[in-house]
Amino acid sequence: MKDSTKPVKDEGFGFAGAQTVILAILLEKERHAYDIAREIRRLSEDRLPVHFGTLYPTLYRMERDGLIASTVEQPVGERQRRTYCLTDKGHAEAVRSRMAWNNFATAMNKIVNRGEEPI
Repeated sequence: MKDSTKPVKDEGFGFAGAQTVILAILLEKERHAYDIAREIRRLSEDRLPVHFGTLYPTLYRMERDGLIASTVEQPVGERQRRTYCLTDKGHAEAVRSRMAWNNFATAMNKIVNRGEEPI
């Protein structure tokens, strides 16, 4: 029997999944990269692995594509950090990707679980 409390194997979280999750996290408020990663781990109860080798390139690509904007902060006594927030285009994409994800998840659940409780 599979232990559902263990993190899932990182098999393709990749850019598309990471972008969807980042958009959802940034809908709430602006955050720096470490805070985004921490929130993903917290909300997924440590089931979604967050690799900075995926996170940073995804953030850079999203900024290049106009979905997010960043500002550099220098808190007193702390390291410089970059904070990310959604643009209007990013907000619209977050709403669109949430609807697409919900449709996908509903369809997959109907096929994979066939009306039974997920394992």
